[in-house]
Parts: sequence; structure tokens; C-alpha cells
Amino acid sequence: VDLILSPEEKEELSSSVIGKCWGRALIKKGNLELVYQDFRAQMFEPFGSPKVMECHNEKIAKDADDSFIQNAADTWVEMFRDKDSWPDVIFMFVLYDNVGHGRDGLFFTHLEHFMSKIPPSWNGTLLLADRFWSAIGVTHRSYHKYHLYLEEINEMVHALNDTRVRWLDGMGISREMVMYSEYGPDGIGASQHFHGFCDVPYLEDMGQNNTMRVCGNVTEILGQLLLSHALGTKKQFDLEKLEEPKDEALEYCHACPLALTPFKLVAYPEVTCSEGKLHPRNDDEVYSFKAKQKICPQWCLEHEVDEVIPSQSDMINIRRCKVDLADVTTSSIESASAAKVKSQVTPAKDKPTKPIMHTFFESVVGGCCGMSQEQHEQLLKAWKESWEARGWETMILTAQDARKHKDFGTLEKKLISLEINEYNRRCYWRWLAMVEAGGGWISDYDVFPLELTAELGAEMGKNGTFKAFDNHVPSLIHASSNEWDRVIHLMMDLLPNKRADDTVISDMYSLLEVSKSSSKNSIVWSYRVKTSINYTKGSDSLSLDCSKYSKQLAIHFSHHLCKRAASAQVFPLANVTIDEAVARRAEAALLLMDDYRNCQDRHDDEHVLPKKSLRSFVNYNDTSVNKSDVYFRVIQSMSTKKNNSSNPNITAPTPPILVEVINARNPENYEYTVTISSNKIYTGTALQVKSTKHNATNSFRHIFRWIPSFPGEYKIFVHQVLNGVHKDPLNRQPTPLVSPSPLSIIVGQQKGGGNVFEISSEATMERIEDRIRKSVPCQTVNRVDAYSKWSGDWVGPDTPFQDHSIRTGWRFLPRDMGCHIESFSRRDLLSISKKKSIWVLGTSVFRGVFLSLVDLILSP
Repeated sequence: VDLILSPEEKEELSSSVIGKCWGRALIKKGNLELVYQDFRAQMFEPFGSPKVMECHNEKIAKDADDSFIQNAADTWVEMFRDKDSWPDVIFMFVLYDNVGHGRDGLFFTHLEHFMSKIPPSWNGTLLLADRFWSAIGVTHRSYHKYHLYLEEINEMVHALNDTRVRWLDGMGISREMVMYSEYGPDGIGASQHFHGFCDVPYLEDMGQNNTMRVCGNVTEILGQLLLSHALGTKKQFDLEKLEEPKDEALEYCHACPLALTPFKLVAYPEVTCSEGKLHPRNDDEVYSFKAKQKICPQWCLEHEVDEVIPSQSDMINIRRCKVDLADVTTSSIESASAAKVKSQVTPAKDKPTKPIMHTFFESVVGGCCGMSQEQHEQLLKAWKESWEARGWETMILTAQDARKHKDFGTLEKKLISLEINEYNRRCYWRWLAMVEAGGGWISDYDVFPLELTAELGAEMGKNGTFKAFDNHVPSLIHASSNEWDRVIHLMMDLLPNKRADDTVISDMYSLLEVSKSSSKNSIVWSYRVKTSINYTKGSDSLSLDCSKYSKQLAIHFSHHLCKRAASAQVFPLANVTIDEAVARRAEAALLLMDDYRNCQDRHDDEHVLPKKSLRSFVNYNDTSVNKSDVYFRVIQSMSTKKNNSSNPNITAPTPPILVEVINARNPENYEYTVTISSNKIYTGTALQVKSTKHNATNSFRHIFRWIPSFPGEYKIFVHQVLNGVHKDPLNRQPTPLVSPSPLSIIVGQQKGGGNVFEISSEATMERIEDRIRKSVPCQTVNRVDAYSKWSGDWVGPDTPFQDHSIRTGWRFLPRDMGCHIESFSRRDLLSISKKKSIWVLGTSVFRGVFLSLVDLILSP
């Protein structure tokens, strides 16, 4: 918005009705239409939920016969009701890993419903992002969690199987601008927004020009990305644009409540339209809004608060109250005496502090499948010990749990009619048992943990989408109870009516059939379970090849794996036959677990500093640093390799610079961020790669890693963030610098001399220019994962990379994506020859992108 308006038109932008719109805003300038709709996916119910009244603080947000999710679906129908007005680009907030809301399985159930409303002939672009695209989200993510997050996102985006969809890795594109979000360096823990109105003093360092009203490099670069998908490549656009731009009058419409609370989502809203410059909200609009508000009835206010959600304008106390609609009509709900009500809130059951790994086991008298009854029980015991050693609770489900399911009899009757043996029938029973157990994690009892610790499992389990980690082999799965129930019924529906002589029927083959069906889009399929044993044979012993076990959640000691390893003589137990390998799986698994833990111990040390590294310390003996308090030092890890050049010892690749925060406070209460900046040249962040506790002092040591892209002088800023500040936007406590911030360092091409670090001769401005020349415009990359992992450099106005920079002179240069973001000027936008429409559906964080575009339209 800021991008397209003239100075006169946007003079009152910050105080205008669209400046903070918690409803619908629309801007038209020439052939470009921009629409913003407040669209808070964390509020959406599951489809088919019981009808409840929802109150936000003292106001009714939703009557009992109303539905946020239905209104959201109606908004999608509205967008596509007229082919002539279909949007070219949609940028939308979706719910994923929404910590604290506890609504599992909604990512796909919501998104699939929305996507079903998209006409097959629509050839636009749908860009998706979640709540982690915010100044909060990018601040508080460790290297390990960030990469786990990227893996899960990529799996889900591929599962959508629609080339019109892109996922935006907001953390990747936003992380480096954390000191330049809404409240600047002193409030990085409190801010949600990467945009602010341009009278904010700290934004002066970002080089904005005097015509801008909305300042935010992140929001503006994403605005340019939306434009590039709407308008095509600059080369093609220049061929089709109008010869002379038409600066037509601004048209804008709005239906914007005064505040976020109570949250409203209305399709086909009644909008007020104007022409000319933006105006402040007038008294009539204020009165009209207040007259439509409904007060929450006393009987609902007396119930406990269901949920508390922070917002930029308030803390929202949410109450959800069931209403007996047989006795109460919607129009009479506001009368406390007429309503017979009961609270939706039920007493919370005591939940274990650790995640639960389930398995299914029914003892077989005499044993089966190459193992005695005792050996099966030994394997079960080894399974239990191994998962509990990784921090998990364990739970063994039985046939008794499965029989509680209302459809047990139906399933059993079907399986018996197909002459399925008891072993394979039990494999189906475990699905019903997991529904009755409330969903969650399950593994076969011959599956043992590798990287899947309890902490990681809790993180991955925050989303209830059905996730199969061994593809169609059901050896390791996580899903909500509803998802378990949905998928077992899909499997039941796909069972044949009659069994052919050569047909193998098992739950594995049923899940394979599901993977081939149209329902595949609702399941996240991946290969994260190791199905081979990798030992290196020495002269008299075996050693585990640690490199073969990275990024694997668990290992499946299946019959096939054991037989193959024994045949290749790499089984953990020496001198065993193939049959003995199967029978003695419990012993072998525990031996491999011990070897794997030794791998992990070595990996923890090597992950931060490679073997035979040279340590170059900055500020190690700095007497001005109080080493009894939290402080940091800088380390460079140096490795060398030989080559045939005249200089036999060069650093290759560019060695990382490590920032070590010492005497750090308890991470349950405090977090730390590391920003590296060079004024108007570069800004970047270091990712946390390790954290260890010093028991004697009860303090912690955190190590952050940063790789320079080109030589120069930089300053390192380490901030201490009170954990939880970002959860309360009204409690904007300072985020103090850790001594000796700001610390100056020089990244050069020679060693020695003060705070000078060596850098690879390949890391230069020329190399970056070459990277740009070889890349293509990002909007031409036809891959769903094109933006699922952002990596690159934010470079400023004092660098030579001004082509396609945004108005502040800054530019984001993707590193591994193979493409670059093109930018369009206001003159370009006024020269659009055909109608183009962009919709932004999201929260106030997303609204920043909308406002940046309006500002561009109105700039000279």
C-alpha cells in the first residue's frame, strides 16, 4: 500500500481507517487491487465442532450458531465467485505448530477445505506462512529446532501436491532483521511486527527515504515477491506495460473494527468506500462499530477462561460456553435467566510431563515369527528401556484397548471373512487401540530411538496431522486420535470384498493403498526410520559408522534387516546365523543403542569445533569484561587443506565464526540472540548450535555459529531476552546487551592483528555478483518448495547490489535457492496494462506486507 500511494494520498496513513484494520480493507489504484482480510487461523474450529458461544474479554466474538471456520471458508468462496475478479496471488496465514493452542490436526483439515474451493483452472499463486513469520518467531529458534521445522514443512508442502502452492520460510528471510523490527534493538523479545510507521527513530539506520510512511525491509521485500508473482518477470512486464503510467484517483473500501477484540471474520462484509486521499477514522464510523458490539452474558463470564492469547492491542481472555440449543434460541442467548447452559471447559486430566511412546503387544503362547515367547518379551523389555533412556514415557497397548473401539467388531468380522491370520489381524487392532488411547506416537516394539528424544518428540507432536515416518510401513507414526480414526477407516474402506489367492493383506499393504489414493494429500509421508545396520569391519571388531545415522529418528530391527546384516557379517552380535539374528534382536538392539550413544557423545564435541581446529579468540583476556556475570567471547574455527596453488594453505571453506555466551542464565527463563551488523552494508544473525550446563555454578554455555559472506568490519550484538516477554505484547521489557556488545571485528583475508579473522578468498563481493548473474527470477521457479528454505544475505545501500533493491536501498540475496527477487517501482505499478489482484489473509504481521504495498502505490 505504501509502495503505490503518493505522499498526499497517504499523508494520514498511520491514523487512517486501514492503518490498523482488524477486518477488511481494499485499495484500488489503476489496474492494481490490494485486499487485506484479518484471518486468524488459531481461532478456527475443527469442522463439525460442537456449537459454542465464544467471548473475547467482555464482548461476544461468536454466537453459538456461528462458526469462524465456516466464515473463513465463505471468504474463499467470495474470492472465487467471479472469474473476472479472481485474485492473481493469495498470501495466507495457516495454523502450524501453534504453541499453546493445543488444536491438533488442523493444518491439513483447514487447508484442504480451502484449497477445495480453488477452481482447477486458476493459475495464480497461493503463498502460505505461519505464526513463525514474525519478529518473535525468528528470535527464539535454535539451529536444531529450525532445521527440524524446515524438514516438517517441506514434507507437508509436498504432501499438498499442488504446484500453485508455495510455503514461505519466514524465519529464513526475516531472521537477520530482528534488530529492526517494530521496537528496535531494545525490544526484540516483545515485538511481533517487522514493520512500523516511519517516525520510529531506530529505522533511520535502515536508510528509508522521506516519501515512505511504512518502514520495514522484510515486509517490503515480501510485498515485492507478491508483485513478482502477480506481474511476471520484469522482462515480460516491460513488453506488456502501458507506454505512459496512469496516475488515477485512489479508491479504497473498508470494514475495519476499532480493535482486535472481539475478533470477527465476515465474508461479503458491508464496506464503506471513498475516493481520494486516505482519511482518519471519523466519529460516525466509531459510533457505528460500537453500536454493533454485543456484551458477553454474565453466565458465560462467570466460567473459567479457556485460553489467553496476546495481541498488539490487548490480552484476549477467551471463554467458550456450550449452549443447550434445544432450550435456547440464538436470539435469547443474551438473557441469562432464559438459558440452560453448561461450560465447554472440562476438568483437565493430569498429563504426563513427558511424551508417550506406545506400542502394541499381545503375548503368543509358544512364540511366533522365528522367536520364542520369552524372546518376544525380552525384545519388548529392550524397547521399553531404550525409549525411556531417551526421556520418553512408554505405554503398551493390548487387544483389550482395541476392543473398546465401537468399530472393533466390524473390522474383525471383515478381516476374518478375508481369512486374515491372527498375527495380521492384531496389526489392524493397534490402530483402533491408538484411537482409544487418545492418539499420539506409536512404534513397533522392534523400533529403537536414534535422534527421536522425548524433547524432539514433544516438539514434533504439537501438530496432530497424520505423519508416517517409514512411508507406508507403519513402524513409526504420530497422529491425533481423530487422524488415527480417519486413516483406519480409509484402510477399512479399501479392503477388498473377496480375497484373491495371491493377495497379501496386512495393515502395511492397506496403508500402501491409502498412499496411492486421493487421500494422500492429508498424510505427511517421509523416510526417517533407518532400515539398515552400518558397521565397519575391523581386523577383530566392528565399529558403528556414525555418519550413516544422522537425521534418522529411529532404527527398525525388522526380520529383513537382521537377516541382511547377519548375512553381511555386520550384525552387532558376532558369529550368529541368520535365524539366530532374528531371535536375538533384543541383545543386538541394546548393543547398537550403546554404540549410537557413543556416536552422539563424539558428535556433540565435533559439531561445534571440527577436529584439529585452531582456535582464535577475541576478547578472551579483556579486563573490561566482568567474567563473573554473563559475557561472550568470539572464536574462529580454522581448518586447512592442501591444493596445487601457489598458496598451499588456504581456508576452505570459509571457517565459521563462533560466539560463545558464558555464564548464561537458565534457558527456562532467558534466551540469547546474536546479531552481526555492518552499518548500511550487512545485517545477519548467528544460529545457536549447542548449549551445555555447568553444574558447579548452575550456569549455561551457549554457542552460536555464523559464516561471513564477504570481508568487512562488523559489530556483534548479543541480547539477553527474558523468556516470556514475547508472550505479552503489553509487557515490553528491555532486552539488554550482553558485555562486551557491541564488539567490533574485522573479517579480512589475512591472519593476525587484533580482532581480524581470516576468510576464504572465494567469499567476495565478486562472487556474490556472479551468484546473482547465474540465478533466475524467483517467480519462474515452478516448485512447491521454492521458498520453503530461505537462505541468503541482507545487504545494504552502501554495497554495489542496487539492481532490484527495495526503496531503502537494501536487498535480499538468496544463497542456495538459485533465484533472485525482482522489484517493481511505483511507476511500474501505474503502468500495469491488465487488472491484477493480490489478497493478503492473515494477522497484523501479514498486514505489514499489505501496508508496504499501499505505501508503494502512493509514493512519487
